[in-house]
Formats: sequence, C-alpha cells, structure tokens
Amino acid sequence: YGITDRHIIGVLTAVVRNGKEVPITDWRYRIYVHLWCDFFPIRSVIIHGKMKIQHIIKKRRKKP
Repeated sequence: YGITDRHIIGVLTAVVRNGKEVPITDWRYRIYVHLWCDFFPIRSVIIHGKMKIQHIIKKRRKKP
C-alpha cells in the first residue's frame, strides 16, 4: 500500500538461469515460484535442523 509509479524502478519480465532466459509467464517458472514461496515454513525448519546437526557434528569432531 502507498506505492506509486514514482517508486517503481523496474519490472521483472524474465529470469536468466544457466544462460537461458525464462519468462516469468512460463508455467515451469510459475510452479517453481509457488513451491519456493508456499513451502517457506517447511524450508525454514529443514534449514535450521540441518544447521543444528552440522553444529553437533562440528562439536563432536573437536573433542579429543
């Protein structure tokens, strides 16, 4: 809310991945975006769990 045309500096029309241009209207890109955003809470839990496991492994390796 409160965003006007003068605040906009660009409009995303495509993404370049691995040297290929993928338009944001492509169905595969749209599915990717939905999966990436919709599963954020799950990704967050997985990332935090992975970090904790790595921390535990790192601590165990330091013990003599």
